[in-house]
Amino acid sequence: MNVSNLPDVYQAEDFVSKFVGLTAYENKGDLILLLRKNGVTVSDNASTDDVILMTYLAIAQSPRFKSDLVSYAKSAQAQEEGKLGVTAEERKAARAKKREEQGGTKVGNLIRSLATEENIGTLLNTGLGFLSQKMTAKANEGAINAGAEYKASEAIAYAEQAKKEDARANAEKQRAKWIVPVAIVAGIAVIGVIAFVVLKKKK
Repeated sequence: MNVSNLPDVYQAEDFVSKFVGLTAYENKGDLILLLRKNGVTVSDNASTDDVILMTYLAIAQSPRFKSDLVSYAKSAQAQEEGKLGVTAEERKAARAKKREEQGGTKVGNLIRSLATEENIGTLLNTGLGFLSQKMTAKANEGAINAGAEYKASEAIAYAEQAKKEDARANAEKQRAKWIVPVAIVAGIAVIGVIAFVVLKKKK
C-alpha cells in the first residue's frame, strides 16, 4: 500500500466531526435511524446536540455502527456524484448543474471538497478508528462518556456554525426582497414630486 495515499489521521478525524455535525444539522433523521438500527433508543424529538452525542457514544462502543455510518457516507457520496449508472462525464455535468441551481447541501459540499468514490471509505475508517482509540483510551464508562462528550462538542460546533450561516443567508434574502419594492416606491415618489413641480410651474 502506498503510504502517501493514506489520509492524515487528524484530517480524517476532522472530516468525521464535520460529516457528523452537518449530517445531524441537515439530515438528523438519518442518524436517528442508524442509531436505532444499532439498538440505541432515540426520540424523534431529540435535539441535534443529543443526536450528535449519541452518535459519538456509538462510534466509541459499536463497530457495527461505525460500519453502518461508513456505508451511509458512501451512499451520500454516490448520490452527490449522481451515480445512477451514468458515465463519469454525465456525473460531473450533473454535479455542476446541482451546484449552479441549488448551491448544494452542506454535507454535499463537504464530500465534494475532500472525499471521492475511491477514498471516502478510507477517510472515514481512518477518522473513526482514530476517534475510537481516543475515546476508549481509558477503559471505563465514565472516561468513555467524557471522551465522547468532548469530541461531540467539535461536531456540535460545526452544526451550530452551519445553522448561523443559514440564518445569515436567510436574513440576506429577506432584506433583498424589500430592496426592490422600496426602491420602486421611492422612485415613484420622486417621479410624483417632479411631476407636481413641473405642473405647478406651468400654472
